[in-house]
Amino acid sequence: MEIVEHARETAEHAHEHGPPAGLARRIALLIAALAAALAVTEIAAQSAQTAYVAHSIRANDDWVFYGFKETRARIAEQTAVILQTAAPGPPDQARQDAIAQAQAIVKRMREGDASSPGTRQIEEQAEERERELDHALHRYHLYEYASAALQIAIVLASAAVVTQFVPVAIAGAILGALACLGALAVGFGLV
Repeated sequence: MEIVEHARETAEHAHEHGPPAGLARRIALLIAALAAALAVTEIAAQSAQTAYVAHSIRANDDWVFYGFKETRARIAEQTAVILQTAAPGPPDQARQDAIAQAQAIVKRMREGDASSPGTRQIEEQAEERERELDHALHRYHLYEYASAALQIAIVLASAAVVTQFVPVAIAGAILGALACLGALAVGFGLV
């Protein structure tokens, strides 16, 4: 009987000194909103990470193509030099044709033609891809920071339910709002 009486007194004490009416419900709604924002931010972070990987692959492909064309141009350059200096005296027509052909290859590899870009265009494209790569990585990191802040805000709000300490819930709400604003700024390209 004593245990039942003690439990009843404890329940009455908790009811009298418990959280203000509806506080737990409002904090639960805050936690739900923060969790939804976290889910959306995590999706955006994954999208930025995927963009980073795609830009990385494209930039690597461009640099490999650049290396191939530049190597081919250098071989043709050296071929022309060798043909010009290989034999004493003026070059015959066949050697002049081979020199001209090697120089044409160098020009086509470096400047490009209608069918294929040259090393200059490929280099510009690869550098642009690297800028896109850096931007995607920057976006990914910002989304990750926003996600971490939202997770901390959820923990603070959860702690407020347990401790019934309203300032902790307010801190969680403020941190969550700042994280959401940061994620929105990244999403709209403001940072």
